[in-house]
Amino acid sequence: MIVYPMIELQHGRCVSLNRGRIEDPMIWHVDPIETARDYASAGAEWMHLTDFDAIDGSDENSELVENIIRGAGIPLQLGGGFRTAASV
Repeated sequence: MIVYPMIELQHGRCVSLNRGRIEDPMIWHVDPIETARDYASAGAEWMHLTDFDAIDGSDENSELVENIIRGAGIPLQLGGGFRTAASV
């Protein structure tokens, strides 16, 4: 079994959704890139990253997502609004 630690992004911040409602996020005051590195340092072999803004069609987190991918040091599984090959 592989356990995937997860980061969920909204407006450039790490969040968790209260009861799954996108309009009611709980904000985690942590750096997303450092959090990804911490997961890898703790032994994670993979990570999952969801961009909630991309679900609504926004690309405001695209640079941050790219920086997380490049900085994590482990493979990432991505979720959230990938509608074209170019966005992937």
